[in-house]
Amino acid sequence: MKKLSLILALMLVLSCALFAACGGDEESSAADSSAASSEAASSDVESSEASSEAASSDVESSEVSDDSSAPALDAGDNIASGKAYTTSELFRQDDSWQWNPDSPIAYPDEDGKSMTDGILAPEGASYDNAAWAGFHSQGPDYLANGYDNITVDLGASSDMVKFAVNIATTATGAGGPQTVEIYVSADGENWGDAVATITALNPADAMTEYLTAELSEAVSGQYVQFRLYTTGYWMHIAEVEVYAPAA
Repeated sequence: MKKLSLILALMLVLSCALFAACGGDEESSAADSSAASSEAASSDVESSEASSEAASSDVESSEVSDDSSAPALDAGDNIASGKAYTTSELFRQDDSWQWNPDSPIAYPDEDGKSMTDGILAPEGASYDNAAWAGFHSQGPDYLANGYDNITVDLGASSDMVKFAVNIATTATGAGGPQTVEIYVSADGENWGDAVATITALNPADAMTEYLTAELSEAVSGQYVQFRLYTTGYWMHIAEVEVYAPAA
C-alpha cells in the first residue's frame, strides 16, 4: 500500500513538472508572437509615415511647379502709339441702313489715324461721337471672314506683354465687339494662334469700356492684329494699344 502511494505521488510530481514545462513554452511562444506582431505593426506605421511624407513632398513639388497663376509682366510704353494700321472696310450705309459700297462710311476713322492717336472716347460718347470708327457684321469683310480686324504695324519686331482696346457699349445706341482676339506676326501674313482674348463686359451704366489683356510671358512680332467678333451688328472702336515690357 505504501509503495502504491509512493508511486502515485511520484507520478503526480512528474505530471506537474511536465505541465509547467509545457505552460512555459506556450507563454514564451505567446510572448514571442506578441513581440513579432508589435514589431510588424511598428514597421507598418513607419512605412505609412514615410509614404505620407513622400505624398506631402509630391504635393509641395506640384504646387511649386504649377505656373497656371503666373503673374502678368509689368508693362512699359504703348508702342502702338502713332503707328500706322490697316482695317477691314468700315461700314458704308445707305438710307435704308444697309451696306452700299457707293455710300459714305457711316462712322469714319478720321483719315486712318484715330485708333492709335492715344485719345480715348470721352465719357458719355454716344454712337455718333467722332471718337468712334464703325464696323458692322453685315460688311463684306465680316461676312467673308467671320470677323473684322485692325492690324497695327509696329515698324520693327518688338516684345509685347499687354494689349488694350477702347470700345463702345450697347448703351451708346450701337455697341462694341463682344470678343477681341489678338494675334502677333513677324510678316503680317502668318498669324498662328491668338496670344490673348479680351471679352467685353458691356455695362449698362457706361457708354465706353477700356479693356486689357496682360501676359505672363512676352511675345514678339512686328504686326499686331485685333480681330473683332459680335453676334449683333455695330462694333464701335476708339483706340487699340500695345505695350512693351517695362524697362
